[in-house]
Amino acid sequence: MSKKQETKSAAPRQAGFLGKLLAVLPLFPVLAVVCIVPLVTHFYKYNPHFQEFLWFSNTTEAYDVFLYYKGLVLRIIAVIMAVYMAVDIVRNRGKENDSYAAKDTQTGKLPAIFKTNPWLIPLIAFAILAFLSTLVSGYRSFGFSGIYEQHESIWVVLSYCMVCVYTWYVVRQQEDLGWIAGAFAILMIILIALGIPQLLGKDFFETDLGRRLILGDLYKEAKDRLMFNFSGSGNHQVFMTLYNPNYVGMFANLALPVLLSLVLASKKIWQKLFWAAASLGMFVCVLGSGSRTFLFGFAFCLVVAVFFYRKWLLRHIYVPILAVVLFIGAGAYYFHSINVNFVSYVKNALQPAPDNYILSDIVLHDDHIELDYNGAVLNISYNVVTEDGGTGVIYHFWDGNGKDVNYQVSPEGVVTLPDAPVYDPMKFQTYMTTSGSYYVNVNQAPPDAWIDGIVWNFTKTDDGYKIFTKGGKTDDIHVAPYIGFENRNHFATNRGYIWSRTLPVMLKHALLGTGQDTFVIYFPQDDYVTQYNAGFSQQLITKPHNMYLQIGTQNGIPALLCFLAVALIYLLSSAKLYWKRDVNDPIVITGIGLALGVVGYLFSGMLNDSMVVVAPLYWLMIGLGLAVNRIVRTKA
Repeated sequence: MSKKQETKSAAPRQAGFLGKLLAVLPLFPVLAVVCIVPLVTHFYKYNPHFQEFLWFSNTTEAYDVFLYYKGLVLRIIAVIMAVYMAVDIVRNRGKENDSYAAKDTQTGKLPAIFKTNPWLIPLIAFAILAFLSTLVSGYRSFGFSGIYEQHESIWVVLSYCMVCVYTWYVVRQQEDLGWIAGAFAILMIILIALGIPQLLGKDFFETDLGRRLILGDLYKEAKDRLMFNFSGSGNHQVFMTLYNPNYVGMFANLALPVLLSLVLASKKIWQKLFWAAASLGMFVCVLGSGSRTFLFGFAFCLVVAVFFYRKWLLRHIYVPILAVVLFIGAGAYYFHSINVNFVSYVKNALQPAPDNYILSDIVLHDDHIELDYNGAVLNISYNVVTEDGGTGVIYHFWDGNGKDVNYQVSPEGVVTLPDAPVYDPMKFQTYMTTSGSYYVNVNQAPPDAWIDGIVWNFTKTDDGYKIFTKGGKTDDIHVAPYIGFENRNHFATNRGYIWSRTLPVMLKHALLGTGQDTFVIYFPQDDYVTQYNAGFSQQLITKPHNMYLQIGTQNGIPALLCFLAVALIYLLSSAKLYWKRDVNDPIVITGIGLALGVVGYLFSGMLNDSMVVVAPLYWLMIGLGLAVNRIVRTKA
């Protein structure tokens, strides 16, 4: 063959390669959301701007590793998506074969896109309502910039919507799914490679290399101060790059149905083995996270899966049996290794102990403090006196009947009530603040005798007695209104308390909500006594631990209904489409897996919040599922 002939034959191959590359280029933002955004982990230092709140300290420094930069990368990708869609729609306007941007030429009013894709209407309404809720919020600055320990600003929420629409828009043929599956494979390999060592107590982020990657230029300055709450914990909790073990459970409920569907949809043995290994690895990791949400969510997904696979399961009964054996074996081995009884584990989640507080109330009066302790009332006041050139404190104690209670003072200045055993084992001590004022410290002995060793500090001011908050400031104590969960504050790992106090806030701001990313501000953080009793002694409640309460509170109930409508339209259309389909078709299996993943995520949302560590993948799966449904209908 001559050189001239070689040149002629090479040209078409190059053109073909470039053509394929250009054809798949629009998928790159989708691939980035799948395998880059969840992995972004970098140190971020910021000012929380909470100094005005009495329940927070005056600190001007806060730190984040897993949230802010994920949101930043997502916003950049969303802008790229929006620009591409706008250009592509304008370029294809008027083309007869354009099913995405065509208009209804008969009426000239409603674009045909809304008639054939009704889910777009509630999606757009949700985005508008979320933006309006932020715009009219009393703390809109947090909604636009993101808030402490959340960083889910309105721009992040709008990015979620953009990811959903763009994925639906660009995925137009079955071959596109192979690229997305490849990105998903990369994500799973990295997450499992991080999760398994965390399970074994060898967290990559605690290594020198891990710290260097996170801190960058700040490595020398902050390497010894970088701490991870779950690394090296007694149970070796797995959190991967997902911020918190709870979100590993949420991610697994979203991802595992897709992983298992890829096992069934793959035609090559090595692909089946890979996806099976990834499924088992993710299952082990999520058990290592300790997420109870996953167990119930995954069980619910399996029940829903029977709806789609009923005929296939009867023909291939060995497959579910083998899967159940593998998963039960992995689960049994894990629970045995951590010495936890699985039955008790589940029972404790469903039937928490009823509320039983030794300290049931604290009331601050102008002239005294009233404690309802151990079923009896104890009143306390003190006065600062000067005697013989020295300054001291004289206490006055009396019970609920007005009878004085004697006290003793040890050489160390510790005050006890030996003649009133009902108040035992309380102890009192007086300290001086840096400003020169006095405060009384109410403690206990032994440390676990009174609400897990919590110490209460009170001070006498010109406005009456006040409590020192966890932020080190003085405040009054308020009893927050609540709805439901009477005597069940500990339900679902203390979520009963949060939910019962969130519902009144949501109903008060039912129309447009409090504004995106403002939950922590509007939640009654000054309900100090019940918060402490419910297990939040030193924690700031930054989220409701329920995605639906989160959206309803921050964006309003109409926005919540729009959010639910998008998911409901998608799931109902999927059920209708796949109810009688042959599940031997790979794309049908993939479509069912995506729908089940969405079901798993929505179930997890009852116990966890929307956060940028997992939410982008949910919105992408909604868009991808809608695109797959369109492809399946086209093939019919």
